[in-house]
Amino acid sequence: MNTNNLNRYLNVLDKACEELNIPKNQVIISHGGATLIWGIRSETNDIDVSIPENIFSSVVVEKEIIHRPALNQETAVRSWVYENEIGEVDYHCHKEDTNDKELVEYAGFMVTSIKQTQIDYLKLNRDKDQAAIKALGKML
Repeated sequence: MNTNNLNRYLNVLDKACEELNIPKNQVIISHGGATLIWGIRSETNDIDVSIPENIFSSVVVEKEIIHRPALNQETAVRSWVYENEIGEVDYHCHKEDTNDKELVEYAGFMVTSIKQTQIDYLKLNRDKDQAAIKALGKML
């Protein structure tokens, strides 16, 4: 695992959450970030996380954060990108109840478990995710 990339990922995410006053334990890291944490991939080009709708609305609407919408072609969730001097984070609003997702705590954030990460990738079933799906399966 490239710990420099993992450390950078966590530092950028931590700083963005601090600046926006988003509690870390309300942030769900999944997909690429989860595979980085679980050692499946050594780097990721972007930081995509989910936050609850009430926090999403509070940050975007009430705090009047200037942002640019994230390009989110594959899902119907609302998304936006927050940039600071060390990086950018794509925040996605989740309306779904996350109680049915298997999450674990990592560095104060919530991360989809190995099993849940595989389930999430299987739902998308994209060609680019097949290697991760296999690697996650071997870890179970």
